[in-house]
Amino acid sequence: MTRLSEPSLKAYRAEGQRPSAKRLEQEIKARMPERSLMGIVARTAYWVEWWHRFGPPSGNEPKLDDPFGRYVITMFVKGTNMGPYEAARHIPRRERA
Repeated sequence: MTRLSEPSLKAYRAEGQRPSAKRLEQEIKARMPERSLMGIVARTAYWVEWWHRFGPPSGNEPKLDDPFGRYVITMFVKGTNMGPYEAARHIPRRERA
């Protein structure tokens, strides 16, 4: 408490990382596969099937060769605020064609 009867906290000083915490972090990294953001968006689109909600307003089937892939790429690009130039640099050519 301060002179004005206000509660106060002392600054907390970290003691450093324990060896057990370092081992735990290494074990988690070894067991956890590396994921890409595009892969995560594609998996959620497949599992949840949110990509079916996109398409022409008329309700007809989309006239795209691969609507799933196109909608996933569009969601990734728009969700990360990329412009066309950045998207062209980050998406492999075979997926853009």
